[in-house]
Amino acid sequence: MSENSHSAVFPFEVSSIALFLPGEALVPFQFRDFLVTFRFFNAEGVELPPAVCSAPVTEAFNEPFVYLKESGVEGVFLETNAARFNPYIKSVDLTVHPWKSHDASVLDSITDSLYAHAIAAESKENLVWKVAP
Repeated sequence: MSENSHSAVFPFEVSSIALFLPGEALVPFQFRDFLVTFRFFNAEGVELPPAVCSAPVTEAFNEPFVYLKESGVEGVFLETNAARFNPYIKSVDLTVHPWKSHDASVLDSITDSLYAHAIAAESKENLVWKVAP
């Protein structure tokens, strides 16, 4: 797994995930500078095909992806649209990729500061966690 990748195992099956960076604009950023790709797994650890995700699949990585974009929410600098899963997932690998920008320090800053918001499939509980340990 690359240094811009992180894995998460959830305490419950998840129906959707959205990503965000809290705080103010800490790094220079334009829409589509960076994107995040996903690989997902069921409760048995079996990798699921990209079709289980509502996000489009990028030809460059052959994985579902979401762009990071500036947020209109107070206290949130960057965010993504929610990715929904059917069937539900139990774990995910996330990788931040440069797209229009190739600034390694900004890429590292985003990767180290990224949070995820997951919604439990059955109970609709919310779980927020920092993606990088």
